[in-house]
Formats: sequence, C-alpha cells, structure tokens
Amino acid sequence: MTLIGEFISTYRVIALPFQDPFCELLVAEQNTPLLLVFFPGVTIETQAEKDEFLQKAPRSLQHNGTTIPLQKLGIASNHPYFAAAYTDETQRVLLDYVKAISQALHTVRGQRPADNRARFSALMGILVPIADRNTKIIPPTPDERTEPILAPNTLSHGARNGPHVNMGPTLAGSRPARAPRKLKRWQQGIIIALLLVLLIGSGALLYTFIPAASATVKVTPVQMSLDENYPITVVENTQSDLMFVVGRSIVVTSQQRTQTVNATGKGVHQATRATGVISLSQIQLTKISPTGNYLAISSVRDPAGRSIVTDEEVKITNGGSVSINAHAEPAGDISNIPAHDIDGPIDIVDAITQVPIGTGYLSNGQGFNGGHDAINYTYVKQADIDNATKALNNQLLAGTMDRVKKSIGKAEKSVQAPQCTPTSSSNHKVDDEVANLTVKLSITCKTLVYTEKMLHDQAVKVYQSHGSERFGSDYGVAGDMIVSQPTTSQSGVFMMSVKGIWTYQYTPDRLEAIKHLIAGKKNQDALVLLNERKDMQKVTLTTAGGIGSAVPTAAKDIKIIINKVTGLQAGSTV
Repeated sequence: MTLIGEFISTYRVIALPFQDPFCELLVAEQNTPLLLVFFPGVTIETQAEKDEFLQKAPRSLQHNGTTIPLQKLGIASNHPYFAAAYTDETQRVLLDYVKAISQALHTVRGQRPADNRARFSALMGILVPIADRNTKIIPPTPDERTEPILAPNTLSHGARNGPHVNMGPTLAGSRPARAPRKLKRWQQGIIIALLLVLLIGSGALLYTFIPAASATVKVTPVQMSLDENYPITVVENTQSDLMFVVGRSIVVTSQQRTQTVNATGKGVHQATRATGVISLSQIQLTKISPTGNYLAISSVRDPAGRSIVTDEEVKITNGGSVSINAHAEPAGDISNIPAHDIDGPIDIVDAITQVPIGTGYLSNGQGFNGGHDAINYTYVKQADIDNATKALNNQLLAGTMDRVKKSIGKAEKSVQAPQCTPTSSSNHKVDDEVANLTVKLSITCKTLVYTEKMLHDQAVKVYQSHGSERFGSDYGVAGDMIVSQPTTSQSGVFMMSVKGIWTYQYTPDRLEAIKHLIAGKKNQDALVLLNERKDMQKVTLTTAGGIGSAVPTAAKDIKIIINKVTGLQAGSTV
C-alpha cells in the first residue's frame, strides 16, 4: 500500500483517508493539497489499455446537482489514478465512491480467472454505471463513452439505501430458473440466526471504519535539553562568525600643545686651512731628465712666515709654466693670504740631492681663502626631543583619559584599559646645530566598550543557530533561555553559558497537516501514525458522536490539543 511521503506521479502523499489493496483515497500535494483516487490493484499492461483509460475515463463528477471537476487522469507505475481539488466536501463524496468501487473490485477478485485484464475491464465497467445515476461520473464527450463492461456482480450506487450488490446475474441463453421452494419454519429460523450473527459481526467491523462525528488528539511534545558554553569575542569591525560581536569604539584626541627647549649637545668645529692656486712660470732648467722633469710637493714661506704648500706633483718643462693647487699653513684665519703674497723668483732644486737644477717665477694671482679658527657650537640631541615630548605627554594624558571615561555609558564596560598614543613633531631633528628647538604634541586615547546585553543577545543568537542545526528548523525553545553573566577568559573574550528546553513548534499549517494525516483513519491506525512521529512524546486520540469510531474525514472535525511545554523560567540560574 502507498505510504505517506511516497509520490504518485509528481504528487507527494501527505494523508491516507482510505486504503485497501485495490483502491485508495489519498491526500497529496504538489503546489497545493489535492485528492487522488489511486488503483494499486489494477495494473495497465498494454498500450491499448492505457489509451482506453486516458481517452474514455470520466473527467468530472456530479453529485446532487454539484459538479466536481477532475484535474487530471494519469498512470503511475502502471496503475491508473485521477486527481481532484481538495475540499472537505469533495473528500466525503470521493470516500463514498472509493468504498463502493473497492467492494466491486473485491467481488471481481473472487472470480476465476481474476487476471489484470479482468480487473481493468471491471474498473472501466464500474465507472460508467456510476455515471448513469443521480450521482455520476461524466466523461468529456459522448463519443468517448464505451459500452460498460459489467462484472458478474453489478454495483449500483444510486439506490436510496446506498450501495448494494446484485448477487443474481442472468446469463443469455440459460434456461428459466425454477420457482423457489418455500422454506420450512426451522430452516427459516436457522437462516435468521445466521443473518443476525453476520449482522452483528459486520456491524462491529463497520464501527471501526465509519468516521465518528469528532475527534480530539492530545499531544505531549518531545522535550530536549541543550546546555552550551560559547566564547564571545568583542571586536571593532564586523565579522562573519557568530562568535564575534562588534563593540563601540571611543576615541578622544587632545588639543595640540608646544614647548621650546634648549639644545644640549656641545661640539667644536676644528680650524681649517685656506686654499688657492699658485703658478710657476719662466722655467729655466739646467738639468733636463730624459724621462721628464717633475716638481714634487713643495713649500715656500711668505713674508709673514706662513707656508704655502703644494697639494700635487706636476710636470715642468724648460721655458714653460704650470698652475699648482696649494694650501696655506697654519690653519685658521691666519691662512687666508692676499693675492700676489708670494710673487718673485725661485730656485728649482732636485728633491733628492737638493742641488739647484733651474729657476722660475712663483706667484699667487689670487688670494687664498676658506681658513678659519676653531668654533664651539650646540646641537640637538635625541634626549632634547624625548624630554620635551614626555613633558607635554604628562600635561595632556590625565585630561584625555578623563574625557574617555566620561564617554563610557552607564551600562558599558571597557574591554581593556584605554590605550593612549602621542603624536609629536619638532622643528629640528637630531644633530641640527641650533641653540633651541620647539616640540608640538597631541595625544589620542581610545577604548572598546561593550554591554552585558550585547553579549547576552549574541549568545542567544549563537544558541538558537546551534539548536536549529542540531534539532532542525521545526524546533524552538519552550519557555525562557537561561543565559549566564559573562566571565572573562582573556582580553576581549567572554565565556557565556546558555541553557534551554527545545520542542517542536506546532504552527497552524503543521497542525493542519497532522489532521490530514489521520483524517478518515481507524482509531488504532491513526494512533500508530502519530506515535511514529519523532516530535510527539505522548499522544492520545478519542472520537465522539456519530455511529463509528474512526477519525472524521473532515479536518474541521478534528481538534488537536498541544500540552504546553513550560521549559525553563527566567530567574533560574545556569
């Protein structure tokens, strides 16, 4: 038999109002609920049978002047079915039809041979007679109707007293039946007794199948405890992970202050020598070297006793002239000699033997300059900048910290102590030769704050997400969630403990689905279906009114009472 959750073609079965091996009335859904009449005991084996069913089966029902359109005719797994829009009234009408058709197919089952062709022919023959009475199934056009193929026992649904089976078929060509003999009184008594036994037995059986006027289902939902600890980190920027919560940043920057201090570095610039150029001209050599004559580094005194010293060795030639770089000694201002300070003839001697080898004329056409005495000076040391910065920082720190504290709300707490950073600049850098320098500084203090409510709400969010992943989206917390006070595990990380009781959430749509699940079922069958559900810890089912004990076929006649799950109560401790 078909089970809940199975598919008939593209329709998913959600309730089973009536089932037997030959015919089923099912509540199914595609986009919306609908009713399926499915024939698992009738197998379509050939293309001809398929064409016959799809072309000749009826497309609508009429009941007491009301037309019930059939949305679709189809064949699923070689078994025929038809579908109609779901209403309680349609379900009641179809339930009568299905039971009547089932009785007829059971009769066909008892024939020999009872093959698939016989059952298919019987089904096609059953639909047409039903259509010909005051409650009937109407095919789409007269051309599609075929001559009914009646089973040996013919079903009539339009009689005043409901469905009945004519057990006396007449065969063409048979001889006339004899007149029935009159039964003796004792025979009549036995027959009446047997009929009473059958009536009582069938009445008890029918009692379990006939729906009661109303049904009440009382459900105690399943309860599951979930107790978890979460490390929640307070951060400055949004994170994708639920274990992080964004705190509020407080940033305070002070006004800029300046301070001028003396440079404390001491230094001396050593005396320097003046430099210039001398020229040697009118060169007359008495001894000429085959490899050339060179004038070595030499010195000459001026009238003031200062020495003029050449800086390089130069080549000289007989009758030529040459310019030579030179400096004056001693160093200091005294080495600055005027132009033509040493103009005059000079002997040229051999550097090794000191023997004269020629003469020339020596002159400084321009003065020597650049010489100066030693100079004392002051310069900037790193300590000069650091001391000024520290002094300004001390002046601004306390006031800035106080402004940060005043910015923290009553319910807020700092993740850690405010962190302060100075921003400074100086008009001179280290080693600059100046007498003083000016330092400018401002200070910025910031902190990250949070509230316990912020941590509480984030812990609840994590807990709900965790519970939905563990139990499923159909479950929620009953009562209150008990959330602990935050405890610090490390800077910015707080441990939160959350406890709650989870249970199934019975929304109106879910309750309606449960009603359709058990509608039309025998009491015990309905209880089996309900007890198979994982969301129900305990369930009871009672029916009342009417002449039967089965669950009513209409959802409106079924009442579901969900016993309240109290869960945990606020004020409890973790």
